[in-house]
Amino acid sequence: YHLALALQGNDLAEAEQIFRERIDKAVAGVRGRALYEAQQMLARTRDKKAAAKVMARLAAPYEQTFEGRIVLSQAAHAQGDQPGALAQARAALALQPESELAALALAQAAGADPAAVTVLERFLKDHPESREVRLAYARLLVERKQYEPARAELRQLLETQPADATVLYALGMLEMHLNQYEAAEQHLGRFTEVMALQPAEGRDLSRVYLMLAQAAEERRDFDKAASWLDKIGAGDPEAVLQAQLRRAQLLARKGDGKAARAMLSGLKPLGGEGQ
Repeated sequence: YHLALALQGNDLAEAEQIFRERIDKAVAGVRGRALYEAQQMLARTRDKKAAAKVMARLAAPYEQTFEGRIVLSQAAHAQGDQPGALAQARAALALQPESELAALALAQAAGADPAAVTVLERFLKDHPESREVRLAYARLLVERKQYEPARAELRQLLETQPADATVLYALGMLEMHLNQYEAAEQHLGRFTEVMALQPAEGRDLSRVYLMLAQAAEERRDFDKAASWLDKIGAGDPEAVLQAQLRRAQLLARKGDGKAARAMLSGLKPLGGEGQ
């Protein structure tokens, strides 16, 4: 109860004291779980960097343990200390070379370090079934602007789980960036189908439909582009406005300038910025 109040009020000093008592009193077999729980709860506070400093102090006495290394790596990453995060992740992987968690920490901290990328490649060679690590590796390749290798990793993930929404979205967006519009439309379209089977309150796919319309338009399939725009609901006013502008653009590209101008004249912009 006191911990919840401290976190809700952003009283990190009080929260740190409570966490320290819990972690220090925990027996060795469950102390790692106590560290992870503290990290998860602190990650939800408003001041992320201050929370990361608290977590680093809490974990410091247990730096030689696997869990301590993981938590310290993530705390360093949250504070922008990439070398520190990388060092702790490497130490964690040295303690448990088969650990996906350590490999994920390394992927998060790798940045531009080529040696860390090599370690991840070796881990995936030894553990090809590790989806989370492969996805993290693909994202790392995108950050390093190695787009085609990243696309190959994502496609490999899709081969084993064709309805993985996270992979479908990541692959579709990457293909949009690479101007591979037919493939992008295929994967983003499949993403919307998967999402339709997993309804969630408040979910709005308007931005995805706008991307799908763009992909179809780039392929000069103007009717298909219009059909994607028709799926945009009223939940996102800005997306609705963008859809109306796109419809006018489609009419113009089809040679119906008069209809395009009529549509533009009837638009209601969203305040000064929309105007």
